[in-house]
Amino acid sequence: MLERLTDDERDCTQTALGDEYGLLAATPLMSIRDVGVGPGLYGCLAHENLLTFGTAFISLRFGGQTSDTTECIREVYDSTPSVLYRIFGLEWEGGSASPEDFSSTTQNTFQCMTPRERTNWLLGLWNRLAASTADRGRNFVELLTADEIQCASEAVGEEASEEVLGQNPVQVWRSYPAAHDCFSPATKGKLFAHFTANQVGGITDSSLQCLEEFASQRPDFVDAIADGPAAASFEADADVSQFTIEAFAMYGCLTSEERGRLQDIFLQAGQES
Repeated sequence: MLERLTDDERDCTQTALGDEYGLLAATPLMSIRDVGVGPGLYGCLAHENLLTFGTAFISLRFGGQTSDTTECIREVYDSTPSVLYRIFGLEWEGGSASPEDFSSTTQNTFQCMTPRERTNWLLGLWNRLAASTADRGRNFVELLTADEIQCASEAVGEEASEEVLGQNPVQVWRSYPAAHDCFSPATKGKLFAHFTANQVGGITDSSLQCLEEFASQRPDFVDAIADGPAAASFEADADVSQFTIEAFAMYGCLTSEERGRLQDIFLQAGQES
């Protein structure tokens, strides 16, 4: 990447990073944010290099894509630069990206991808959101029936039952697969809907009801979101087109404002992970 910089971009980056410029040169592309040198680079890049770097970074961050996919995504972001700039915490001179801009750009990038790539992308987003949530297991107990609580307690074990109440609910889900069968599809729908609502900071009653109904009718979709990139249902490289279709249908339950807040959370989670 550094070899592609112009003299002005390189001078700007060296000034911005100081002694950490050497760290930038030695850091794998997808780890630049992790070591804290990303902002010092992003703000110094001219549009073409930000476009090239951004496309490569996003492709790697969510599992990597073929060269054809990457080039196609580059063209999409070139046509809607406000979205790309916002992803990297920068202001586009033409104005900020709206939720509608994000939605249309995301759907256009998805047209570039294979079904597997689309699924990796979506699961990566939700995985980062799940890792950063402030929710804990105790936030969801009231959504369970008495029988489900008893079943889950037995599956988890008496010694661990109290501990899991203070853990990240997705981590609990992944740590105790024996408890999965304790919950009805309707309960899984409630768990998913309330988890999503909590991350967004609250949603309308109609949006919550829509999510509950959507998720209760698609327990496999909820399981895949909860299991993350290692979802067992996708390990055999199955046809995952339906997962992507359902993901966009799920976003349709949210208002434009709610989708915008969810997109902001996705961005924040991606920048912190």
